[in-house]
This record gives sequence, structure tokens and C-alpha cells, in this order.
Amino acid sequence: MVAQRRVQNIVLHNKINEDSLQREFLASLQNRKIDSKFLYWGRIGTERWQALCQDKSYLYYQRELALLKKAAAKLCDSVHSEPNRHYNLIALGIGNGDKDRIIIENCYKKGRIGFFPIDISEDMVRDGIEQIPISLLETMEAYVADFSQLDLVNQAIRSANFPNNFFLLLGNSVMSINELDVFRRLNKGMSAGDYLLLGVLLHDPNDVQSISRLLEMYTTPVFQNFILSPLERIGISSADGNIEAEYGTNRFFPQIYTIEVFFSCKKNITCNYFQQEISLLKGERIRLFQSHLYPEGSMQEVLEGTGFRIVDHFSSTDKLAGLFLCTK
Repeated sequence: MVAQRRVQNIVLHNKINEDSLQREFLASLQNRKIDSKFLYWGRIGTERWQALCQDKSYLYYQRELALLKKAAAKLCDSVHSEPNRHYNLIALGIGNGDKDRIIIENCYKKGRIGFFPIDISEDMVRDGIEQIPISLLETMEAYVADFSQLDLVNQAIRSANFPNNFFLLLGNSVMSINELDVFRRLNKGMSAGDYLLLGVLLHDPNDVQSISRLLEMYTTPVFQNFILSPLERIGISSADGNIEAEYGTNRFFPQIYTIEVFFSCKKNITCNYFQQEISLLKGERIRLFQSHLYPEGSMQEVLEGTGFRIVDHFSSTDKLAGLFLCTK
């Protein structure tokens, strides 16, 4: 049964089955590849993500936030190009709420807005909605859910509110999920007049300094502290291994580049989770994080290949952060 209650005078729908989520986490551990959603799971993951966003060494967050502030007015003009069109603003991952607030503060002048944040972490939802200017909204309801439940949530929001949706998928949130599946699912669920604002990490593979800068960004102490939170659930600490970052290409899509961050065990480790014993050998590695890096042309190919039309796009001056406004 789906839990529904009020949080800070906001209706919160919890569509997560905690037992199923723990089983998914166990499977991630057994496969030695931690699903990205478990980085944000719970209070510790939420607090460490918030700390990372405030750390100046995490350049991508700083660049995307600055780019969004610069582009927000033009983005909202494009979305509200037709008079009397109102939107359900659906944030796929609310984070700390800063980026959503920028869009709301620019778009509410153009038309009525309902805001519907979706996140795997209830703690993230609770923290994020504190940054939202509720007085500018027609309504706000929050969902604790993951991408696999997107179709259901999308339909529920549209049927009960405005006929058009404006999706926000910012922060390179497609970094370690099957982005083609997500894009196709989003496209299928979009109607005429719907929009998607996508934020991705751009990359020039010929820029050697850029590669070094990215590797440094993903191995800082504050970033390591963030990505270690899933392992700490099973009693593994930073003292038990080393963090190793690797740059390469996606094996299925060579035009997309990747950075993978691994935990390499210094010793044999045995721990228990969900009544299952997990044994790790010295030298064995667990992938904690994967980020996809997109040359601008490749991102356009991916979007157009999954049925989107790019209305406008923006990039930071150092070509690190990119924003793509799309419709069907």
C-alpha cells in the first residue's frame, strides 16, 4: 500500500517498498556495481550530497547552477511561448532544490505552475522542498519513487492537475542509468506541449587538461566521502580500501565517454546484509559511481535518436555543463 501523508504542509506519496529496495541494494553489492540511487538513500547519503554541492571542488554542480541562472529567463520564455499554457513542473531528482527554485522563480511570471518533485530519498525530498517558494505555486506534491515508476507517477500528476508537463532532469542524473531507456520512456509519456530540460556533463575528448580536471573532481575527499556512504551501510570504511578513478568510453556507445570510480579492497572483507554474507577478496573492486560525459554533438544524436526535438541548448563558458530544452 502506498503511503501518503503531509510533510511541511505538502502531500508526500511514498511509492517505495523498503524491503524491495534493500533486496536491490543487496543485488548491487553482489554484482559489485552500486546503483547510483543508493548514493542518495537515507539521511547520510542526503547530507553528504548536500555537502558535495556546497564544495567548490565539485565544478560541475557550480557550472550548471550558474548556467541555469543565466539561461532561466530564456528557457521559460520558450516553454511559455503560447499564452495561457500552464505546467506541472516535474523534478526528476530534487537534490537540494536550488535549481528547481530558479526555474519556478522565472516561470511563474509566465503561467501557473504546480511542482512535483520525485526522488528515491525521502530525506532528500524533505530537505529540497525547504528551498521551494511555495507561494508562487498553484500546488505542490512530492513523490518518493525511482525511475522505474516514472510512467505511473507521470500519469497520476497529469490526470489530476494541468494537461502539460515540464520535466527537469538536471545534474547529469542520467549518469549511471540506462539513459536511452529513460529518454524513450519520457518521450513516450510526453504529450504535445510538454517539455524536458536536460542537464548533462559535456566533454571534449581532445582536451587532455579537461580529462585530468574531471578525474580530480571525482577523487576529492568530499566526493569520496559521498560515494562511500553505501558501503558504510555494511560496515566497510575508507580504511578498508582505496578509491580508483578510470576514464574511458561506453562499451555500447563509443561516442559517449565515462568516468568510473571504484573501491579496491586492501584486504579480505566479510560482512552481512539482509541476512546474506558478502565476501570480498583483497584486490577485488566494487564500482561505486559512473558518470557519462557527452560531446555536444553526441548528446544531440542521443536525444534526436530517441524522438526528441531540441528547442534550444546552452553550455557553460568552459564547456563543462550543458542544458538542452527538448520537446517531442
